[in-house]
Amino acid sequence: MKECSLKNQNNGSNNASEVPNAENGPSKDLKKVQFPPKIVQPEPKEQEGKPRRPSIAATREIHSGINQLPKKEDIKLEELDSKAPLLDAKTKPNVGKWFPSIREEDGGSTPLGVKTRKTARHQIRQESTIDIPGLTVSRKAENEMNCGSYGIREKLVIVLVGIPATGKSYIGSKLVRYYNWLRYNCRFFSVGDKRREEGASKYSMAAPFFDIENEELKKFREYLAMETLENLLHWLLNENGVIGVLDATNSTYQRRKLIYDRVSKEENISIMFLESMCTEEPIFQQNMILKARGPDYEGFEPEEALADLKKRVEFYRKYYEPIDEREEALPLLQYVKVINVGIKVITHNIEGFLTGQAVYFMLNLNIRKRQIWLTRPGQSNDTIAGRVGGNAPLTDLGVQYAEDLAKFIDRQRVLWQLRETTERLNAKKPTFEAEAFNIWSSVRQRATETSQFFNPGVYDVKKMRMLNDLNFGSREGLTMKEFAEKYPEEYQVIRRKDVSYRFSGLGGESYLDVVHRLQPIIVELERCSGNVLVIAHRVVSNILMTYFLNYSPEEIIDVGLPLHTLYCIESDRYSTVCKFYNYDPEQRSFVRVSEKCVPLIIFHDYNFNVC
Repeated sequence: MKECSLKNQNNGSNNASEVPNAENGPSKDLKKVQFPPKIVQPEPKEQEGKPRRPSIAATREIHSGINQLPKKEDIKLEELDSKAPLLDAKTKPNVGKWFPSIREEDGGSTPLGVKTRKTARHQIRQESTIDIPGLTVSRKAENEMNCGSYGIREKLVIVLVGIPATGKSYIGSKLVRYYNWLRYNCRFFSVGDKRREEGASKYSMAAPFFDIENEELKKFREYLAMETLENLLHWLLNENGVIGVLDATNSTYQRRKLIYDRVSKEENISIMFLESMCTEEPIFQQNMILKARGPDYEGFEPEEALADLKKRVEFYRKYYEPIDEREEALPLLQYVKVINVGIKVITHNIEGFLTGQAVYFMLNLNIRKRQIWLTRPGQSNDTIAGRVGGNAPLTDLGVQYAEDLAKFIDRQRVLWQLRETTERLNAKKPTFEAEAFNIWSSVRQRATETSQFFNPGVYDVKKMRMLNDLNFGSREGLTMKEFAEKYPEEYQVIRRKDVSYRFSGLGGESYLDVVHRLQPIIVELERCSGNVLVIAHRVVSNILMTYFLNYSPEEIIDVGLPLHTLYCIESDRYSTVCKFYNYDPEQRSFVRVSEKCVPLIIFHDYNFNVC
């Protein structure tokens, strides 16, 4: 305790002289006693020109009122005060700071002076949020649930924009594959297909067909575009569709405004323009050569087709109008510009969950030619016993497979580098530095042991928990026979191939859980420019092959890799080549199988059926 003078503290008062000493009686010297000092803080002076900061109590009162929004019928405009609270009359009121923005469709109204989001004459759509099939369930009435789209309320129309040979159809088709793999019902609607279907018998599809100065052909092309859009909207509204991709040039503001106005009339359907531009002439010329082999030029000589395509592109370039400030002025419009197939991406007003997924994917686009190898871990003790899950080590045969796999990939890596170098030299392009070869495996013992013979000085070897096999929860380690005897009802669910069924017990997963766990792996495989070998388990290999080979979601269980097989997916800008290899343990070599043979693994009984 501090010692202070009573005289100084009490302005000379002698009242303290009557205070007795608890131990020794009255003290002779009562000038000083021990007591906690009373500290008086001076009031802070307000700085001129700055408004006083509201107190903590006032701030709490303001924030508590935000969550208690008044109803529309309880607000009377004549009772609203034009002055903002806690502000001087001379200060310009900042009502947006004190009043929340209340939208009309939420059952409220907006106080005077508050600026709300610009909506013009178009309807305000409800804020979209995360909807993941198998992982989220919307709380809605049963009659509103859409089984085919998993109750997803948000719907999306993606409108492709760009002149021919800029890669827009390539980007759109990859987006469709990505969305469908994530279990969002997505479909590609091509105006070109409809043009060939309805116009081939009436008009020539040569370059003059695309001349904008021909009014008859211009009206016909607009009819085709709007008719295809109507088919897309009907599919979204009545056939369980979630995302529709409209593939057409849509090269003028007038056409895009027509599409925007039509889509805006529908509730809960947002629209996003995706413009593909190509500023690098070598990429554009290569795209032209590839497009000249398309369905528009069947039966044409290559030189004739390329010459006609160049004339068509010139017609489009005369009147092409890129997306600009006019589109930005349209309420609730979102757009993405993809330049040189993903080298540069520009976004505007992206706010929906589904559109965010599209942007995330396009930021990782890669058109470079590369190889993706898929295989399962070598034989383990659990594989012999037919047990699901587990963490058993490799058998002697499994170790042998791992050794021969590393030797085979070594040879394939060298052959790939020689082939790429030869192609660049023939094309008179400078040689390139070889990309890293990646080896990815799960953290399960049998997978890490399969990758143990790869030299880390040559390969980038990684273990990833995301690549672990489906977690069977409390059913881990059971054989299918034990499963059928102990859990007959659950076994019947498995036989029905229900991808949304989640195994009970700690950590139990469904097929859809694994799909979304693998989403970062898919995006990284799309982004990676080097070759990759993925040592994946049975369920994981099924899911990865479903994506890269563009199988339907219903085939996710049946299509996969048998044990001791190797699958190579070689992809470039517009094509995919698949190679399938069987391992011969006696010859200790990999034998290539015909591409017509599709490996098939049956989930419920572990029988392999390989042609």
